[in-house]
Amino acid sequence: MMRLPFFLIVFFIHQHLGIDASGMESDTNPCPHPWVQATWYDMGCVLFNYTQTYTWEQANVYCNKEENATLVKIKTEEQLEFLQMELYLLEGSVGTLQWWTAGTDIGSEGEWYYAGSFSSVPDFLWHSGQPNGETGGNCLALYPGYGYEGDDMPCLTEEYPICQKEMTK
Repeated sequence: MMRLPFFLIVFFIHQHLGIDASGMESDTNPCPHPWVQATWYDMGCVLFNYTQTYTWEQANVYCNKEENATLVKIKTEEQLEFLQMELYLLEGSVGTLQWWTAGTDIGSEGEWYYAGSFSSVPDFLWHSGQPNGETGGNCLALYPGYGYEGDDMPCLTEEYPICQKEMTK
C-alpha cells in the first residue's frame, strides 16, 4: 500500500474541512457538498459515489443526468495521484471499492479514449500488464488491488462512479 507523507495527509484533510490558515471556514470552494474540490489539479469538482454500483453505461447516465457531470477523465499523473490519495482516504470509511472512469475502447478495440471527449487515455494510467481484456474488458476502472491504477473491466460489471464537473476558465 502507498504510504503518504504526513504533510500531504494534512493538506488533504485541511482541504476537505474547508478551513483556511486563520481557522475560519473558507468560502472559496466552488464545489457543493459532498463534491471534492480538485481545481488545483485542473479537474474542477469530483464526486465519489460510494452508495450505489452501476454498469459503466449506467454510471455515465448517472453522472450526466443526476449530477450534471461526466465520469472522470484523468489527463496527468498529478491528477491520478490526487485521486489515488482521495481513494486511500476514503478506504478508511467505505472499504476498498473499484471505481469507473470515462475510459473505454468500445468501437475501437485497443485504442483507449475518454467517452465524451474522445481524447486518448494516457499510458501512465494503466497498471503493469493492463489493458489485457481484449474484447472482454472495454471499460476503465481504478482497481484497489493495483493501487488504484487502471484495469480494463467488462462494461457490464457493477462498480462505483467517480463523477467530474470541469470548471470553465
